[in-house]
Amino acid sequence: MVLQRFKGDRLALAFVSIALLIALAPATAQASSLSATTLELADSGNTLSAQAVKVVKKTLKPIYYSDSVTTQKNKATLIKKKGTYALTLKNGMGIVRFKSPKTKTYAFTFSKLKSGETDELVCVAGFAKVSGTDYTYKTIKTKEGKRPRAPFVSSSLANGKSVVFDGYSYKRLGTRTAKLKVKKGSSIYIALQARDLDDDEIRSTLRLKIA
Repeated sequence: MVLQRFKGDRLALAFVSIALLIALAPATAQASSLSATTLELADSGNTLSAQAVKVVKKTLKPIYYSDSVTTQKNKATLIKKKGTYALTLKNGMGIVRFKSPKTKTYAFTFSKLKSGETDELVCVAGFAKVSGTDYTYKTIKTKEGKRPRAPFVSSSLANGKSVVFDGYSYKRLGTRTAKLKVKKGSSIYIALQARDLDDDEIRSTLRLKIA
């Protein structure tokens, strides 16, 4: 299934994950046939605790479809340093603005997608360069190759099977790493949208590690 290409001045619309949610619906029935070796859990709980990683908590301002690009840009939560962040999405949508301290290829690792309302969550991360009232989407490097998005799922759905989203094949992973080169002093906007399988945008949390 191919997600429709959205146009206009609303940044969050570009990251709607309806097509992915439909593809994930039969996940429970299929999970038992997959070997555990297909799972990628680079930031497992044991690793984090063993290394005593400092986690900075941030609650993102809620983003709405009616918001203009300028409004959404102003709502973005600014991050200036590499590190590990625990992010809370109030209504399933939020934007992080990462301002690069130096020119390099960064690894953005998303994991630990959770909600107190459901165990079956899908989150899509998209990267954009914003200029004035316009934006340009960035191609990112993922496990599957160069892709326009970085979808990841809650642990209950992570079985490694492939789904088609945006016309590209992705593995259903609970931990997702996207790599992107960012120049010193410039900003990249990371738009996040989390939904459950009933297509509801709900309060959720996730982990973002920037390295």
